[in-house]
Amino acid sequence: MTNYEESIQPTSDSFWEVGKYQRTVKRVDNGYKLCDSLRSLIESRSEIERNYAKQLTQWTKRWNEYLDKGPEYATTQGAWRGLLQEADSVANLHTLVGENLMSKAYADIKQWQKDNYHKSMMHFKETKEMEDGFKKAQKPWEKKYTKLQAAKKEYHTACRNEKSTANQENNARGDSAVSQDQ
Repeated sequence: MTNYEESIQPTSDSFWEVGKYQRTVKRVDNGYKLCDSLRSLIESRSEIERNYAKQLTQWTKRWNEYLDKGPEYATTQGAWRGLLQEADSVANLHTLVGENLMSKAYADIKQWQKDNYHKSMMHFKETKEMEDGFKKAQKPWEKKYTKLQAAKKEYHTACRNEKSTANQENNARGDSAVSQDQ
């Protein structure tokens, strides 16, 4: 290929080019993996929430025991106990958040993933369907595109041959050893 022919070839990874739909098809596989990652994210957040609630509960238990045995009384003890009750309430909220993350968000994503991705032998059914659909959609104009590329190649070859022949003719005219008929 000459530099000119190379410069006219499409160089993009445009979705619209023949066979360049693979990135779009790959998104189906990536979607499944992203669902797994999102579930993992929710699971770890739920664990953080539950651990925080557990630590708050342990903290309130320790300080309630201190107040039960300590010298504090009356309003000061009431203020301390109020703070500890608030911490217990916050712990209950975080426990609830952790449970809801797992029972609602995590479960919903898992169910959606199960409903929308169907595994076959090597890949997802949806991936295969999408790839087949793109191939089918591109088939008519892929043939025309192939013919166009062949015609371009023939045209450029003919142009090169014509230019080469014109150069040979000009060289022959300048050469006195070659007759006019030749």
